[in-house]
Amino acid sequence: MADNTIRLDDEVNEDTHTADKKETKELIQETTKEAMEQSLKKYTLMDKMRRLFIALGQGTKGLNQLGNILDSLPRPARLGIYIVAALIAFLLILLLIYQIVSSFFDQELTLPAIPTRPQIQAPSAPPILDASTIEMMIKKANILYEQGQKNEALDLFSTISRYSESLSNFNLGVAQFNDNNYQAAIESFQKAIDAGEDRAMSAINAAMIAFLMRNEPLYNYYVNLAEAYLTEAAGLPLYPFIFALVQYYKGNYFEAISPLIHDQTPYYRKEKDQLLAKLFLYYGDTQNALEYLSRSAEAKDFFDLGMLYARTGDYVAARQHLLSYMEQIDNESVAPKIAYELTALKEGRMAIAASVLNNLNKDDDNKNATIFPIRVRLKESLFDVHESQRTFWKDFSEYKVNAYKILFYYAPYRVFDAKQALEFIRDGGINIELNNLEEAKTELTAGSTISRVNLDIAQALKAVLKNHSQEANRLLKGAIQQFPNHSILHYNLGLSYAQLGDFDNAYKHFLRSYHLDTRDILAGIFAMITSDLTYRNRTRLNNGFGEDLEAAPLTPDEEVFLKSLLGFTNNVPQPPLEWIHTAQKPRSIDYALDYVVAVQNKNQARMKEAAERLLNLNQNDIVSSLLWLLADNFEKNPKEMAQSVNIFYKESNASLDPVFYGPTLARELYVRVGYNIGALRRVEQILNDKVLSVQESSVGIMQALALTSIYLREFEKAYIIYNSLIDDAKQTDAQTMFLASVAAIGAGHNENATALLSLSKLEAPTNYESRYGLGLLHQEAKNLRAALIQFGAMGPVEFKSEYFDFEIDTHQELLPVLPFSAEQPSMPVAQTQETNSTAISPIIMPTQQ
Repeated sequence: MADNTIRLDDEVNEDTHTADKKETKELIQETTKEAMEQSLKKYTLMDKMRRLFIALGQGTKGLNQLGNILDSLPRPARLGIYIVAALIAFLLILLLIYQIVSSFFDQELTLPAIPTRPQIQAPSAPPILDASTIEMMIKKANILYEQGQKNEALDLFSTISRYSESLSNFNLGVAQFNDNNYQAAIESFQKAIDAGEDRAMSAINAAMIAFLMRNEPLYNYYVNLAEAYLTEAAGLPLYPFIFALVQYYKGNYFEAISPLIHDQTPYYRKEKDQLLAKLFLYYGDTQNALEYLSRSAEAKDFFDLGMLYARTGDYVAARQHLLSYMEQIDNESVAPKIAYELTALKEGRMAIAASVLNNLNKDDDNKNATIFPIRVRLKESLFDVHESQRTFWKDFSEYKVNAYKILFYYAPYRVFDAKQALEFIRDGGINIELNNLEEAKTELTAGSTISRVNLDIAQALKAVLKNHSQEANRLLKGAIQQFPNHSILHYNLGLSYAQLGDFDNAYKHFLRSYHLDTRDILAGIFAMITSDLTYRNRTRLNNGFGEDLEAAPLTPDEEVFLKSLLGFTNNVPQPPLEWIHTAQKPRSIDYALDYVVAVQNKNQARMKEAAERLLNLNQNDIVSSLLWLLADNFEKNPKEMAQSVNIFYKESNASLDPVFYGPTLARELYVRVGYNIGALRRVEQILNDKVLSVQESSVGIMQALALTSIYLREFEKAYIIYNSLIDDAKQTDAQTMFLASVAAIGAGHNENATALLSLSKLEAPTNYESRYGLGLLHQEAKNLRAALIQFGAMGPVEFKSEYFDFEIDTHQELLPVLPFSAEQPSMPVAQTQETNSTAISPIIMPTQQ
């Protein structure tokens, strides 16, 4: 059975029903008219038996006269004549049977008997009318029917039947079909067949009606009858169309394509286009299906056109056609509304999706969601090396997610007293220079409280410098509880959260730090960045920020850096940061900004220069090393990149501690680049060896191993690791639970994914990845009210998920499929619940004129 699953953003799979691997269009070109020529050679038992029964009926009168003569003869003579006659009759019957079998049974055809129909008494012979008069009457009847005067039209068709029985019965059958009077329509088409005119076309229409009536014997009977009468239509211009219809109804779909494509006659153009659209879609050729359906499309076809556009990934055109269909044809049915909502979800138009769901009857959620049931899955782009590399650079220039993560990675922590902090850290055996810290500009006087806060910060910084990011975060949270109104503590905790990928909590503390000290311009800009990453409105934050920037006590180097960073944050194109060459003490974050600006400008030489400076300031740092490799292989394809980068993964002496214990960026970058160059198995082995040998906490290592398993598509393994992190290591942060949900969906545990995303959303309410995934899972579970809550909370944003996607799985047919018949090609639409009808009417011959 053909896969009727709709993948709105994926490429359509090639069909497996074709005899070979050639494309459908190539096979069509090789198709000849051999099938039509063979159909001309067929004969049928029914036609021959009909003639025989007529002949036997005419001989009955002669036999009656002969019986009267024999009754007058003597009995012995009669007996002898009877014996001789019986022998002769027996021999004639044998001879007749032999002739029939040898001459007419080229191909055996067994037909079920047509159900008994009531006998209609023949009317008295009508007056003779010329053909032009009959034609005018037919046109008048058609006009009456089109104007809605159905009873008058049917009466006129009945009157016409007295003058031209077969022609009017055909038209009457079509009219009765359009009036949903199927039984009367079948009888009219049978009368046309009995009259010996247009028998193939009448049989095709009768077969279609039998199909809709779910009458298997009658359907098969009329399909075979139509095939038998094809020879009568061989000379007609309609023959290719009739032949194609017969093949279609017999399930020979490929054989139906060629005559339709090569038929250049103008008759029934719309029906041909619609049938070709169905057939091409059956063979997985969405583009051709769209092309043929568009040729003769009317407003009532916009639903199907919208679905086909969605199938090709053109969601804008899809929504336009769906909206036109609802405005012009049907604004009551739920199917086009749900289709409209799904195309909005595919484009990330969350407000549109929420609006559609909000306007549906909440009591019909289960029924409405069943029209287009969805199945949530992970995005294929996660596991496509070329797409992964493309989106990696896109995240720098367009969404700037990776750029911001790099800036946070190199951002300085703050202390009140740099000298005191340095002494404390160096006592712990850690070598650190003064330019790795930033002393706060504060008017607070030195004292025991400030000294205590400074030591708490220094203790957290010691953990940071040992790449124990989780431990540093824990220490800073403890310090905040004791000193909740110190801006430096809030800045440091916000930076700690940002390095762990928790931008929601990072925003809260950056904003608090800025409000506590409006001269802390870097905290204010970081609040802007995290507000963008969490889709918050920062209008109020922008107000007055320029005045604070001008009033802040900044050195020339600080001022030019902050203005460049602010411009980058506000999407103002930045030239190369030439000021960095004249700065007195360039910091890591200065070169990090230079690097991300160079990426945005596609300036490879500047990228490499900035990465080299970062390496000089951060010896053996894995992130700095990877940034240099990325710069050296900027925009190369994965194969070219793999040749040089693989050596680094084999021989580099860079410390992997940031990967094992440090900020999220180190793990993500190490795994992502390893995936892009095909080195993930080596990465997995390194992580496994480290887990077995480490004496310290292995949380970071396990997180890196779980992420590696996701990229390796070993979802069950990743799911088990994340469960262990959550249950055993008590890692209940938003990012860990989110990635656990990703692994759960990949492993098919969608119910568990729902629970994990719900918890992740509670920790980070503005993490739209969590809300989007959770909303999809609710819609999959047919809980449209819960989906509405998640989509509505995202507001009027255009959100593009990095992780989640969905398929539409309808299995609904444009033409209803009988349980006894072959699978029918169908358009990707569902039956509407209100009317139980389909978007495109079944193929049936229009009224002849």
